Amino acid sequence: MIESIGYIAYRLGLWGYALVVQLVSIFNSKAALFTRGRKGLLNHIEVAVKNDSRPKIWFHCASLGEFEQARPVIEQLRSEYPVYAIVITFFSPSGYEIRKKYAGADYIFYLPLDTPGNAYRFVNAINPTLVFFVKYEIWYFYLKALCKQNIPVVLISANFRTNHIYFKWYGVFFKKMLTRFNHIFCQNEASHKLLTKNGITQTSVSKDTRFDRVLANSKQALDFTPVADFAQGHHVLIAGSSYAQEEEMIASVMQQFPDWKIIIAPHHIGQQRIESIQQTFALFGTTTYSELSLHPEQARKKVLIIDNIGLLSSLYRYADVAFVGGGFGKTGLHNTLEATVFGMPVLFGPNNLQKFPESLDMIDAGVGFVINNTQQLETMLREWNQSPEKLEKIAQQAKQFIVSQTGATEHILSYLKKEKLMELK
Repeated sequence: MIESIGYIAYRLGLWGYALVVQLVSIFNSKAALFTRGRKGLLNHIEVAVKNDSRPKIWFHCASLGEFEQARPVIEQLRSEYPVYAIVITFFSPSGYEIRKKYAGADYIFYLPLDTPGNAYRFVNAINPTLVFFVKYEIWYFYLKALCKQNIPVVLISANFRTNHIYFKWYGVFFKKMLTRFNHIFCQNEASHKLLTKNGITQTSVSKDTRFDRVLANSKQALDFTPVADFAQGHHVLIAGSSYAQEEEMIASVMQQFPDWKIIIAPHHIGQQRIESIQQTFALFGTTTYSELSLHPEQARKKVLIIDNIGLLSSLYRYADVAFVGGGFGKTGLHNTLEATVFGMPVLFGPNNLQKFPESLDMIDAGVGFVINNTQQLETMLREWNQSPEKLEKIAQQAKQFIVSQTGATEHILSYLKKEKLMELK
């Protein structure tokens, strides 16, 4: 009875979600992309793959963050098993629109909404040999269609908490979905124990694939000579994926640190947003990356505002301290690992950290620091400014922390080989 109610709730929830997105798309650009991207989608997919006889591996990601978790596995499989075609699907426009031209995949699509008909048509069109879902992406009808055809499916970088519906007395239907995975690779021991306690035993701790990703990225980081000139001879605080609250906190304390410089890489880079940041730091003297690239003398300014996308993961190399955005809002903390890998303390706001277990691990390791107010920010910066040896110690701890958490990709591939899931039938 409870399971039946869960099924009905799931169907109604999906139907309601689709209806709301349709209505909101009239005035919301992201919802419009979500809706537009799915018009005629299954016909497009069927035509696109119709004449491709290669075996296929399908990765499904909710958005950009989950793609970054899947990427190390995608690229390792691509390297070791070039005979396979790689298919990637996204649920959200924020993932699809940014990565739709990713060269590491053969096909990139939106995921058709999870209905019995859509799941049947999609699985039959792709006919994957192996399927990866990432983190929270657990879709009932897709799992059912895959299991019906005996297609192995694994969940990677999974992160579960006790308040998830799977572990509630009324979550029988949802917990049953977890049993359909051949294996669940958990980011942490807590998730693994929670699953096994609830009878989900096909699981292991692989850690988070993002650690593999950021370590690889750090070894291929781009050089930006104008930024290097800007930073030379100074301590540098970088605000990564920042919002106004982080920026205002930084602006309020940096008069106390005349020898420090500031790099602001905001989460959004529209003209109005850039002008707002310039106003916030008007007392200090600002330049933008575009201006600095054309006028090297701008390197004398105290504040550099990044008005280009795609640079942040490499820009962290020029900083001594990072303040990562999102920790004061409701949407969630942004990528802290991209900064940590370059060896520095990483600061962030206090909200919803339980959803980002890596942030809690960073705190335990002494390389992540929660900032609740401006006074705390000033106190920390003053301590590191007066005692640079403390800053250097944290820098070394941060690098060691990243290395200690790598290996998820190797763990996952070892399982695939052991279970002979990469052997063509």
